[in-house]
Amino acid sequence: MLILLVVAGQNQAADTAKPKLILDCDTANEIDDLYAIVRMLHQDKFQVLGLTSAQWLHYLGEPDSVQASQRMNEELLRRMRRDDLPTPMGSEEPMGKPWGGTDPKDSPACQFIIEQARSIPDDQSLIVVCTGATTNLASAIRMAPEIAAKIKCYCMGFRYDESTGAWNKSEFNVRRDLNAADFLLSHPDVEMHVMTATLSQAYKFDQKDSFQRQSQMGPVGEYLTESWTRRFPDSQKWVMWDLALVEAMLHPEMANEKQVPGPPENGGRPIWVYDRIDVDAMRNDFWNTVQRLGYDGTWSFHLPDGYPVWLDIRTKDLQNPSGSLLWSVGSAGPIQQTRWTDDGALAFVRKRKWKPGGADVAYELVGDLIAKLNDDDSMTLTFAQRVAGDESSTTETVRLRGKRIPLMPPKPDLTKVDFGEPIDLLNGTDLSGWVLIPAGKQNGWRAVDGVLVNETPKQDFSAYGVFGNLVTQQKFNDFRLELEYNVPAGGNSGVYLRGTYEAQVVDRDSKMQGISGPGAIFGRIAPSTNAGKPGGQWNQYVLTLVDRHITVQLNGVTVIDNEPLAGCTGGGIESDDTAPGPILLQGDHTSVKYRKLRLYPVVQKD
Repeated sequence: MLILLVVAGQNQAADTAKPKLILDCDTANEIDDLYAIVRMLHQDKFQVLGLTSAQWLHYLGEPDSVQASQRMNEELLRRMRRDDLPTPMGSEEPMGKPWGGTDPKDSPACQFIIEQARSIPDDQSLIVVCTGATTNLASAIRMAPEIAAKIKCYCMGFRYDESTGAWNKSEFNVRRDLNAADFLLSHPDVEMHVMTATLSQAYKFDQKDSFQRQSQMGPVGEYLTESWTRRFPDSQKWVMWDLALVEAMLHPEMANEKQVPGPPENGGRPIWVYDRIDVDAMRNDFWNTVQRLGYDGTWSFHLPDGYPVWLDIRTKDLQNPSGSLLWSVGSAGPIQQTRWTDDGALAFVRKRKWKPGGADVAYELVGDLIAKLNDDDSMTLTFAQRVAGDESSTTETVRLRGKRIPLMPPKPDLTKVDFGEPIDLLNGTDLSGWVLIPAGKQNGWRAVDGVLVNETPKQDFSAYGVFGNLVTQQKFNDFRLELEYNVPAGGNSGVYLRGTYEAQVVDRDSKMQGISGPGAIFGRIAPSTNAGKPGGQWNQYVLTLVDRHITVQLNGVTVIDNEPLAGCTGGGIESDDTAPGPILLQGDHTSVKYRKLRLYPVVQKD
């Protein structure tokens, strides 16, 4: 397992921008590749440009070794919510021929390395680290010789006897593409750094200890445990070959390297070789770094009045996590002043005011909110509240217990989704099947000649009013909902799918446009175009919700096409994306009319 890191670094005379890095990994070979990737993607020394896959052809291996590595790379990035990172696939075959040669093997990974190297100024260097055969890097240099002088190759492989200076190329990684290894060792312009198997074999993780720690690391930890269990269930310890190289690169104080003559058959040119690593320091650094990964994700809470709180935490930068918070009403906004507390919790600030249960008295958040991960993978959110604008009022501490929202499912193929028989949500004569919320609000709703009418004197778009919303007594999972609405000029309502996601209801010329305009999922997804009609005219919605993806057709125009829903909408009643829920019609804003509400539940998905 050779780790090829390509780092586009700046020399000391240039500016201090982060060096750029590409990981080239044979991830399906052994499990230490996964740990190396996780560690490299949670540091602030390098800018990671991409994660490419490497082949590891072997008679005991998988016939599609590079494809298997590609799949694992993509799944790990999905668990880390790093789908933005490029994942070019490498060559399926070693360089040259079995008997030798340097014929390059072109691949998307090879081209990616070439492109990144060419984009770097001539006075800068591009470092490279491989967790498998060096096929992709060697082929890139063979196809574009001009990039060689920019390359610093960091690799894990070989065995080396420090006392005699003897090199052994029978090590697994090197043997997967000996031609590529010889090409790089012999090339006078490529700076080589080697973490040998001889040295790194002392760096081991215990399975039981690792699994216990990984149970607190959320989806990433789950994937590490799944991979170890599936592939090497009987291995109670594992050598972290590749992770040793990554830790040595990130923490030079934990290792030492020196220049030694390379193999005589490769010309004996100087090669940098690590000759010391502090395995205890490396092990502590890894676990201390990744222990906070469990916070990464989206979280669902409910306030004492039952209304939702939605929290998204991003730990891409573990030292300075980011995120957003939605509090009962309004849209999600960024959390600020994030910091880790002494006991490992995440503290942050977000100014919010709300009226619990829609009451007349408003409250505000005071000071830090504290998010603390629990042993059962739930989260406790602690905050202080007081009457808004009254610093003399009593400050009350509230604790909410929330659940982790599962990772976003893949985009569904709607052509393979079967919908059941329609359910008519309106009987046209009364409000049977519907309930007014919050309790105690005024009811402006009535059924007139097949039309559901809401009449209120309210003209503004403020979050609260004296009139109530309607929700169905029945709850639904995935479905297609067809309806028509008629909102006056300057009016405002909304249709909440499962009480969670609001399809905005305003007229074409409303002051609310884009992400809050006609056809929008309010505060979450903007429509591709304004397909609304002027106030006072009937509009048709077709809203398809499948696997947390939404398709919106407004007046026959697809304005949102199977897009993922990041989270709930303010003003709804649910923040759990996985929970079945009702259809909610917003009535606490302005007057509105609805008709022909018909729901088709999903009955089968292939």
